[in-house]
Order: sequence, then structure tokens, then C-alpha cells
Amino acid sequence: MGKKLTGQISALAVGIAGMAVFAAAVPAGAGVITIGNGAGGTNATGLLGTGDPNLIGNSGNISIYLNGSGSVSKDVLLALLVPNDSSDLFASTNPLGTIESYANYSAYPKGAITGSSAFVGTGFNLGTGSAHYKSNGFWGDYSPLNQFAPSGKNAGFLGTAFNNSNSGTNFVGFDSNLNPSIAASDYGVYTFLITTNEALSSGGLINIEIPNGLPVGSILAAYSDNGDSTVWTNDGGVNTLFPTPYPAGGPLPIPATLPLTAAGGLGLLAFALRKRKATV
Repeated sequence: MGKKLTGQISALAVGIAGMAVFAAAVPAGAGVITIGNGAGGTNATGLLGTGDPNLIGNSGNISIYLNGSGSVSKDVLLALLVPNDSSDLFASTNPLGTIESYANYSAYPKGAITGSSAFVGTGFNLGTGSAHYKSNGFWGDYSPLNQFAPSGKNAGFLGTAFNNSNSGTNFVGFDSNLNPSIAASDYGVYTFLITTNEALSSGGLINIEIPNGLPVGSILAAYSDNGDSTVWTNDGGVNTLFPTPYPAGGPLPIPATLPLTAAGGLGLLAFALRKRKATV
């Protein structure tokens, strides 16, 4: 356990074995809610992938696409799982940026409606599983192969109705087949409330900016306030390194020497001003 966020540049693809695990659980394109690589991206709808999770790179954008019977009244639950994260990575800083929804994504970039996001720990049956909410959207970490309940499912951990492909076995399989491989002993679990400010149905898309990117190996899943994503929900998996990755443990701390440096600089400035005054 512990936080071992990878700092190496990841290659682009998941191995065939890992993809087969997800594909067997969720047929490609079957999801009523899918995760893609952001509005305007090569797979914004999440329907072009060959398995679940969809490989979404790490461009700083992700998208939630509604397909088939998928619909949203105004809210979506976004769950984020970060491998080998045993403490609160983001603290009180929401890592999500601008939220925009498109009732008809085929008309993109027209028709954008600005929404919002926030950490959340209630609603969507959150808190009825084995996990206990901490703060800032953080539910602690779990050992995916023996701590999930029931049967290693994300739904049993959070209490939501995420589908059965959201399991510890599949999460570990995805990360182990990245290149370089990530051996995930646990996952930090976070939940966010995405508010669209408009109703969305099939063909609608939500774009979420993530200015600092996400750690490689992270997995995202979405669940609508209408509850119709229960049967199929295709996840997204971060498989490349962001250009300036979010540092492990949250925002970078102020170096211990910085206050001393600043104090020294102010002292030199005061001395220079006194000397100038004395010679005038």
C-alpha cells in the first residue's frame, strides 16, 4: 500500500490480455454511458474503442457520452480510481476544470452549456457500501482483490449501481497491462458531482477539463441521476503521462528553505535602502 504514482512516460497501449478481460464483461459500444478522450478528441464518444476501459490518453480532457437509452436530468456522478494512492491526493483542490455539455454532440463545437463540478459524498446511494466517506470526495483506498464487497465490485465499495465490469480484477488487469506495467496494490477512490445545467439524452456529451491531468493508470466511470447507466457503463483508462503531471500527494509543498531565502532577500533590500539614505 502507499502512494507510488508512476513518474515514467507510459507507452500507448494496453496488452491484449487486459483488453480481453474488459471486453468479455462489456461489449464494445454497448454502454449507455461511455468515457471518451474529450470533446473534439479522436474518441470523444468512447464508442470507437475495442474494450472497456477506453484508452483516453492524458490530454487534460475527458468526456462523458450518452448512448442508447442513456439520459441525464442535470447531474452525473463521476468516480475516479487512482492506483497506489492511500491518502487524499487532491486535498481541498478540485482537480476538475471547466465543464461544458452538448445536448447534440454532432453539432460540436456549437451549443455548449457551461456546467460545474464539486466533490460529493452523498446521493446516488453513496455511503451504503463498505466504504466510509472521509472528505473532499475521498473514500479512502481499497485492496481491489480482497477488500471490495461484494465480490470485488466498485458498486459494493461505494454503494452505487455501477455495473459488474467495475471490479477489482478488471482494474488490476488494466494497470498491469500498461507499458510500463503498474502493479496496483490498492486504489484511492474519489467521487465528483458533475452538474450539466441542462437535460441530456442519447447523443449528448459532457466535456470535462482536467488542467493538471491525472496519474497514469487512473480509471473513470460515470453514473447518471436517472439511474439508467446501471446495465452498461464503459470506463475510461488513463494510459499516457500528462506533460506536467499532477504531483503525488497534491500541490507541491513550499520548500523549507524558501522562507529563509525570502527573509534574507528582504534583509539585503532593507540594508541597501539604509545605505542609500545615509549617502544622500
